[in-house]
Amino acid sequence: MEKLFNLTKQEKQAVQFILVIILTGALFGYFQKIRFYPKFSKSFDSKITKFDLNQVTFEQLKDCLNLNQKMAQGIIDYRDERGGFSNIEELKEVKGVGKKSIEKLQKKLYLNYE
Repeated sequence: MEKLFNLTKQEKQAVQFILVIILTGALFGYFQKIRFYPKFSKSFDSKITKFDLNQVTFEQLKDCLNLNQKMAQGIIDYRDERGGFSNIEELKEVKGVGKKSIEKLQKKLYLNYE
């Protein structure tokens, strides 16, 4: 191996220094990636493309469907008070949920009539 690279002591130190920098950067990138991953349940829920309006949780409404806390809580309260939704359009009865919100939510919510 010594003959293969035939480097001076100074060149060997430079190569070692570069390797240390590369490894440090790789480790730093790896730990940054891990640090910004969401919790397991949130990452699992975010893979779900549609949620049952009568089963969706406050956290799913807030975190996966990107609703603010007030709107998410309004949907949960309305559902609990009336024993569930009978159709998606009923969302317009929830205070703070407008036409645009309903259009957005229709793509991500469904009703299971079982």
